[in-house]
Amino acid sequence: MINASLNRNLLEDFKQNGFLVLDE
Repeated sequence: MINASLNRNLLEDFKQNGFLVLDE
């Protein structure tokens, strides 16, 4: 799904910036 793809991209972006994202 495109939503899951967007979520994954956002997660990777946040991780690169040193942020912790909890999306469950």
